[in-house]
Amino acid sequence: MAIIECIECKGNVSDLAETCPHCGAPVSLSVKTEPKETECFECKKPIKVDQDVCLNCGVRQALKDDLGNKEIAEKEQQENSKETKKPSVEAAKEENVKSEKIASEKAAEPKSKPQVVYVQEEKKKGSVLRTLAIILASLLIFFVLLAVFLPNNVKRDLYQTLGIENSDYVKQNGLASYVEFEAAQRETLFGKTAITGTIRNNHPTATIRTTTLRFNFSDGSEDRQIYKVLPPNSRVKLFNEKFNGHRNATLRSVEVIDAND
Repeated sequence: MAIIECIECKGNVSDLAETCPHCGAPVSLSVKTEPKETECFECKKPIKVDQDVCLNCGVRQALKDDLGNKEIAEKEQQENSKETKKPSVEAAKEENVKSEKIASEKAAEPKSKPQVVYVQEEKKKGSVLRTLAIILASLLIFFVLLAVFLPNNVKRDLYQTLGIENSDYVKQNGLASYVEFEAAQRETLFGKTAITGTIRNNHPTATIRTTTLRFNFSDGSEDRQIYKVLPPNSRVKLFNEKFNGHRNATLRSVEVIDAND
């Protein structure tokens, strides 16, 4: 027994009643009855709903659902294959384009590579030459500063340390550093300025024959050549130089400008 809804008035009525107590409509119209027969999907003959095998053709009715599901699966597979074919074709096209680009780049590489290597080698050579030029210029400036600003005793020690005190370079450019002197100022009877002093050569082997001295007065400087033969490790020798000018001037310093053998 079950309470159902009347198809006419929508009221509640028992499924065992013959008519609806509210509107009098037959209850049988409201009861849902399932069909008792259907047709075989293979031979199209009538067959009961609860019958699994068709008595006419012997085909199981459950195969209908299996075949339907199989058809649906095949359709879905076909649709998926169509969708996947499109990207694969596009991917193949992209791969072909990439392979063509790579082939063109490889074909162009032998022409461009030697030029790049040549430019790099030129840059390396240029940088090496610049570095060597900077080093040589630095050494030249260093030796010039040594020759100009170092005291004579320091120059002598440097020549001896390097073992070049007997070289032609020292004889031509560095003999002045081996000259030692003392100088004093005095005035003559005629009002001239005179400088007297001693001079000697400390070089172990070279002989100095001409020495150029620069006398720095308070009113100017004047160079004089002293023609004294100074043997190696010679004793002191006297010199006397007179100057016409520089009256009432004071001798501030004396320096050796040059010395020749």
